[in-house]
Amino acid sequence: MKVIEISVLGVELLGAAILVWGVLRAILGFLGSEFRAAADRDAGRRRLRRDLGFYLLFGLEVLVAADLLMTLLDPGRDTLIVLGAIVLIRIAIGFSLERELRHESAA
Repeated sequence: MKVIEISVLGVELLGAAILVWGVLRAILGFLGSEFRAAADRDAGRRRLRRDLGFYLLFGLEVLVAADLLMTLLDPGRDTLIVLGAIVLIRIAIGFSLERELRHESAA
């Protein structure tokens, strides 16, 4: 059980690191794009949104994997219900982000 707990913690930390890295990149990219010409600024902002969306989606998927590993520790009905709710919420967020990213790529 200790191995699973350490694995869950590692996967959760990885998911959080992916999210933080994506946000930091977006902030730095945004600040850099503010000093460009207007045409370049708009293209840069679209690229920033796409890149940030990628990191958010990937980070959420890693966190869902951590939640699935967590159920190995406590596979009770209550844990499964909470896991199901978390996964549904993250899937809805992921679907929304992915749809927006596809829309941005087509534009």
